[in-house]
Amino acid sequence: MKRWPVIFALLVLSPCSEAISLDPGYARGTLTAANRTVSLSHSSVMLFGNEEGVLERQELRILLADRPVPEAVLSGPFLQLFEKMVKNGDLQGVLLRLDARRPTGSSVHGTLLLPSQSGGVSLQSFVIEERGGGFQRFEMGNNRVWGQTSWSFKGGPLLSMGYHATFSAPLFRDVVTARHLGKASRGSPQVAAMLAFERVLREGKLEEMERYATKERLEAVKAYMKQVGAEAFLDEIRENIPPEEIRRRGIIGVYVRGKTASVIYREGKDKRVLSMVDENGTWRVD
Repeated sequence: MKRWPVIFALLVLSPCSEAISLDPGYARGTLTAANRTVSLSHSSVMLFGNEEGVLERQELRILLADRPVPEAVLSGPFLQLFEKMVKNGDLQGVLLRLDARRPTGSSVHGTLLLPSQSGGVSLQSFVIEERGGGFQRFEMGNNRVWGQTSWSFKGGPLLSMGYHATFSAPLFRDVVTARHLGKASRGSPQVAAMLAFERVLREGKLEEMERYATKERLEAVKAYMKQVGAEAFLDEIRENIPPEEIRRRGIIGVYVRGKTASVIYREGKDKRVLSMVDENGTWRVD
C-alpha cells in the first residue's frame, strides 16, 4: 500500500465565505461524550456547493459549538481546520453535514469536535441513518436555519456520546472568489508553489521545504519521516511523486477562496486535492 499520498493529501478547510445575514447564531443544549459534558451556546450554518466536485454531494453544514467561531471555517471541501482548532483548545462541539437537497431526508454525517481520548489528532465521525437524521424540527427561510436536534449512541464508556440542542443561525454560502481551469491553472501561483514543494522533496532538499510549506505541513512531513526512516521516506517520495511535467499536465484547476485555495489534479484515474494557503503574500502547501 502506498502511504505517501495519504500524508501528501492532508488538507484544510478553506476559510472564505459570503454572509447572507449578519444576525448571530445561537444554540441551547449540551454535548456529552466520553464522560465529558460541553455546553452548546453558538451555531453557524453554511451551504457548501461542492464546486470542485470532490465530494459526493452539496452539503448544508451545521456547527453547534461552545463558543463563536468565524463562519469561514465551514467553507471549502475539507474539514481539517477543525482538527487544528480542537487540538489547540479553540473549539468544542459537534458538526453536522446534511444533504443540501434533502436536509432531513438523507443520512447525516457528523463529526465530534473533542480531543481524542487516545491522544491522536483525528476526530471521531459518525453517521445517522435513521429517518429525520436526529432532527425533531428543521426549518429554513428568510436566509436563516433553525431547528431542534438530538441523537445518542451507546458503545461503552469511551465510545458513548449524545447531544441535544435547539438552534437558530443565519445561512452563509461558500464562495469561490477566483478559479483557474485547465491549462490556465498550470501557470497559477498556487500550482507554482505546489510544484516547487514537490521538487525539493524529490531532490531531498528537505531544508528548503519551509519556503513552500506551512508550519503544520512541515511538522507532518518531519513526523512521517521520523516514523518510517529518512531513506524509506525519500524512496516513497520518488516512487509516488511524478516528474514535474507529468504533474503539471495532470492539473485540472485551482479554486481560490480569499487566502486559501484548492489545487485539483489527476493521479492515474483518481482525482486528488491539495490545499494551499496565502501567508503574507506567499502561497504555501498546507
